[in-house]
Amino acid sequence: MLGMADRTSLLGKILRVDVDEPGFVGGSALRYGIPASNPFLDKKPWRQEVFAYGCRNMWRCSQDTVANRNGERRIFCGDPGERAYEEINLIRSGRNYGWNIKEGNECLDSSKCSNGTVENEALPIYMYMHTNLFHAVVGGYVYRGRNLLDLYGRYLYGDAMTGQMSVLTEDSYGWTSSPLPVCDGNQCPCDARERPRDFLLTFGQNEQGEVYLLTTSSITASKDDGVALKIVSSLGEKAVTCGCGDRGESTGVVVVSLMMSVLKWFRS
Repeated sequence: MLGMADRTSLLGKILRVDVDEPGFVGGSALRYGIPASNPFLDKKPWRQEVFAYGCRNMWRCSQDTVANRNGERRIFCGDPGERAYEEINLIRSGRNYGWNIKEGNECLDSSKCSNGTVENEALPIYMYMHTNLFHAVVGGYVYRGRNLLDLYGRYLYGDAMTGQMSVLTEDSYGWTSSPLPVCDGNQCPCDARERPRDFLLTFGQNEQGEVYLLTTSSITASKDDGVALKIVSSLGEKAVTCGCGDRGESTGVVVVSLMMSVLKWFRS
């Protein structure tokens, strides 16, 4: 991947185009148009398709389906790191996400940073250490469904290599992360599975805002062992009466600070 300083390249960038209207750039016909509000429109040598730059490998981006108090439907992206940090970023017009000069808050080349910052910088809203276990962030969705009210407005994301799912919560101080617990098999609703598989590939969302995910037992294209799952409440969609409780009796499930969740087989 070319460095973020190459303004003539589309690599390492977030692009914004109008797929419904063909356009022209430099006298060349394109199969898409360039929105008039793009930040680098007519600013040579920038490619006019560029919306944001300094991206290493944005992995799974999504736009909130509900606008915030400023009227913005914000775009969230996970960005896996190379050396030390996994990032989650809010994508903003014309902003610089640092690569390949910075990773997370760390400047990799002090000669190209000014007091530890870069031009037009946008820092991650959250980052975690790249370790032997946690080293491939998977971007998800802001939950806007109706079945998990404790998660409403929170951002769900995960790590591919551990399968760990987590939730980002925003307050006046910024963003904090907490793991999304998965209930034990003997506490799950009886039509649910107790665990996802080892590796997390991606999240999905339906028209009602409910969230799904794909997991697999091995990260390879040569094995067909992936499953599509739905995130549901540990309290289930019906009473627990089929042996999941004590002697088959209906029972409630204890919840933790964040509503406990369990994965249910997706049924089309």
